[in-house]
Amino acid sequence: MSLIQDVAGSGGPDPVPGPPPLSRKKKGSRGLSPGALFALRKTGAALGTLLFVLVVNFFLFRLLPGDPIGMYTRGRNVPPEQLAELRAELNRPALEQFLGTGHGLSPATITRLTAQWQGEARAFA
Repeated sequence: MSLIQDVAGSGGPDPVPGPPPLSRKKKGSRGLSPGALFALRKTGAALGTLLFVLVVNFFLFRLLPGDPIGMYTRGRNVPPEQLAELRAELNRPALEQFLGTGHGLSPATITRLTAQWQGEARAFA
């Protein structure tokens, strides 16, 4: 047998068969399309980032020195009853405060605030 026949193969079966060719799946591991998996990953990353920012900011402002109620009401005439109510809010457990942080973020509130901000922006333009 010549060298060319050895390189080209003898036409018979391979003496050591290799693994079968890999089949390409058209869907991801969960049966979702690649686009859906991409969107799912991006949404999960965005939610994780949002949670991180909320937690860090919540606890960061609790580490600041001084009286947070005094800083919040600085320069305003606030009745003592309202000051006592604000201080009672800060005396609740931290987890309870954190879970109650987003209670005022209903879609109606967001729509109302957006309209208010747009009106204020037009007043300055």
